[in-house]
Amino acid sequence: MAMAGMLIRSATGALFLGNGFARVSDVAQSASGIAAWRLLPLDVAFPAARILTGVEILLGGWLLSGMNPLGAGIVAAFMFMFFAGAMAVNVLRGRTGLDCGCLPGADARISWYTVLRNIVLAVLVALSGFCNAITSILLRIEGACLGMTLLLLALAVMHLSVREVRE
Repeated sequence: MAMAGMLIRSATGALFLGNGFARVSDVAQSASGIAAWRLLPLDVAFPAARILTGVEILLGGWLLSGMNPLGAGIVAAFMFMFFAGAMAVNVLRGRTGLDCGCLPGADARISWYTVLRNIVLAVLVALSGFCNAITSILLRIEGACLGMTLLLLALAVMHLSVREVRE
């Protein structure tokens, strides 16, 4: 169970790091995306984009480190639920044409599916925090690498399936 928890936390950590670093490279695009959701005043979009970028990078690093897995899992679950709530508000408003911002480079629109996906990820990452922490540094590194590999495979499959649908 400890390795399963580490895999979930590592894949989630890689996801947050990837999103955070993608936001660093284009803060204006990130702020534009935040403004498009119409949940915050326009003058708050840039500061919110910078804060979100920092939080995602720090949380990604925390999840990958394996330190205090329960705390990291709970904070990550809160982030997923926050995103699910923001998506749900916009889906209820009928604004399903918005970019979900879930994965770097993905062109995914919000829907009830993306809301549900975030809730499932929140539950998984929260439960992973209850798994025992791995004490061996080599196993931590192995688990982190495997978790990142699983995320990259999921991204590759998603990108390939989107291309097939468009063609």
